[in-house]
Amino acid sequence: MATSEPEAGPPLWPVEARLAALLPDLLVFRKPAESEPELSTSQGVLLGVHVTGFTALMDRFRLTCKPEHDMEKLAHIFSYYISDIVEHVLCFGGDILNITGNVLLALWTVEQNQLSDIITLVAKCSLEIQEKFGIYHTTEGQDLQLKIGSSS
Repeated sequence: MATSEPEAGPPLWPVEARLAALLPDLLVFRKPAESEPELSTSQGVLLGVHVTGFTALMDRFRLTCKPEHDMEKLAHIFSYYISDIVEHVLCFGGDILNITGNVLLALWTVEQNQLSDIITLVAKCSLEIQEKFGIYHTTEGQDLQLKIGSSS
């Protein structure tokens, strides 16, 4: 008995648009590279989110007897937690610059005349992130908490 696979239609968005959604605006909208590197500056607000308790949680998983299963579970917990934070930052118009270890960096680039409005927006984003995701209770008994800072 043969089953037919549904035909895949064309993607809703072109590849360039899908890739652009995953990259910071600084990379997507920058000028084409010149022959020599050029230093440029821009106004912006930087947000740093640090997840505390992650190292202790990792140590708990390391001490268990099934390391491959537990490390997969640990990666799932962290991925779930950080993806909610990433989604929140993106909804507020921020660009994710980097996620390294247990730290996320996001940037809002602005013109000088919009700086105070964007600082207010980033502060609101930070407060909402702290309220929604500030403490994450894991089933392993190790809480993950956030420390958030911003700079303009």
